[in-house]
Amino acid sequence: IVHNTDFSAITASNAAVPGEFVDIFCTGLGAVNPPAASGAPGPSSPTSNTLAVPIVTLAGQAITPVFSALAPGFVGLYQVAFQIPANAPAGLQNVSLTINGVTSNVVTMIVQ
Repeated sequence: IVHNTDFSAITASNAAVPGEFVDIFCTGLGAVNPPAASGAPGPSSPTSNTLAVPIVTLAGQAITPVFSALAPGFVGLYQVAFQIPANAPAGLQNVSLTINGVTSNVVTMIVQ
């Protein structure tokens, strides 16, 4: 999970801030539209958006992403962008992604 503005890692010294947008880079989100050729990088215009809309869960709060697609310029990698809620609790928080009824492993992210 990285800061959307500069793609720097979210760390204890560079925590996510309520209200900012962050990106999850992941695999396995399924079909996209328009389809991308196997082995080809994700297109940037138009983007290949996931057919199903994932839900990000941060500290127990369900968040609908603002972007969910193949990561432009990368092969087999998805990018999911979401906004940290204004009321997100500070500290180390659990984050997961659910799509088509399947939930990812839980990871942690620090919020300021």
